[in-house]
Parts: sequence; C-alpha cells; structure tokens
Amino acid sequence: MANPYAHASAPTPPREEQAMAFRLVNRKLRQADSPATRNAALGLNHELWSILFRDLGSADNRLPPVLRQDCTTLARWSMAYSTRALLKDLPLEPLVAINEDMAQGLS
Repeated sequence: MANPYAHASAPTPPREEQAMAFRLVNRKLRQADSPATRNAALGLNHELWSILFRDLGSADNRLPPVLRQDCTTLARWSMAYSTRALLKDLPLEPLVAINEDMAQGLS
C-alpha cells in the first residue's frame, strides 16, 4: 500500500504564513466594492493587527526590542485607522501600503 503522506508538501514556515495573511487582507481591502465588503475587509485587517499586537506584547516574543516597538506602533496605528475608516469614508490605500511592507518584510 502506498504511503498517503508521501506527496504531502512541507509545512509552510510561520513567517510565510504571516505574509500570506497580510496578502489575503490586502486582497480583501482592494476588492471591497460595497459598504458590506469594505466593513468586512476592515474588520479582518483590524483582527490581523490585533493578533500581531497581542503577540508583540507576549513575554515569549523574541523580536529585538526596537523592532518590537516599531511593530507595536504600526499595529496601534493600523487598528486605529481601521476603526476610523469604519466610521468615515477614509481611503484604504494607507492600510494596503503598510500590509504590503509587512508581507515583503516577512517573505
């Protein structure tokens, strides 16, 4: 009998999974063409950055302190902008740009 796991792909490294998450959120932000899809994309962006923010505050986080602080600042900004964009018709391009930078940095 053939091994069913013989053709399984190698697990995706965590950094690449994180980059993929930023790319997914950006796809949603770019495709938002109605109030409902815009709100869903902004909620997803806020959720992604909230997860990152919690991780940055964890004692287990091993990022260098300067990078940790910079990412914390970006997370706070992105979450606040996402919230404001839900309430007002702010452009989504600033969020897309930050997410692109994060995805590139993680890849």
